[in-house]
Amino acid sequence: MFLETAKIEGEMYGVSIKAVRMIRDKYRICILNLDKQGLEQLENSIEQTPNAAYVGPANMKQVGDALKAKKNLSAAALKKKILIGKKELTKWLDNHLSSDSILMNDNPDEAYQKFKKKIIEDNP
Repeated sequence: MFLETAKIEGEMYGVSIKAVRMIRDKYRICILNLDKQGLEQLENSIEQTPNAAYVGPANMKQVGDALKAKKNLSAAALKKKILIGKKELTKWLDNHLSSDSILMNDNPDEAYQKFKKKIIEDNP
């Protein structure tokens, strides 16, 4: 069984309940890298709302540059992915701003320190 699943570029991905339990049983914190849909599935599949932090790009140019660096996307696919990224960021900011952390990844070291601090605060 899975907590969440997603089909990305024709490939299926998911987080198994067994894997999360194995981590929890070792008294560790399970950190998942989910998109908006994955978080919604997770929130609907468990009784307790998970702690969530959005780690976003400093700006959409950063997203475009990262996608262009992959060099395996057509111009149309690149444009589509950037548009999806803008929509996801807008949805996240509109729906989760008051209850969750938002970390902008303009400085990776600073974003990491803020993320680490949030994990420690949420898991005393």
